[in-house]
Amino acid sequence: MTEKDRDSGTSASPESILTHSGRASEDHLGFVNMPVFRGSTILFRTLDELEDYGAPYRYGRNDNPTTLALGKLVSELEGAEGTVI
Repeated sequence: MTEKDRDSGTSASPESILTHSGRASEDHLGFVNMPVFRGSTILFRTLDELEDYGAPYRYGRNDNPTTLALGKLVSELEGAEGTVI
């Protein structure tokens, strides 16, 4: 399934979604699969950065690029607006 298929609303089978998910190598420094982020601590330079609730990542175990990608994949498979992992 291509990005064009997704944009046009073409339905893909769950197998196709699982096969092609996360294959944006241009977003991952050339790696085919998304890297796995395994960390529990995120450091902030200032207290203001920590208290910025709009920050994309606040706690590593449940809020990192890996869990957000998994949530996006589950949402796509289930036809949901969003998924919390």
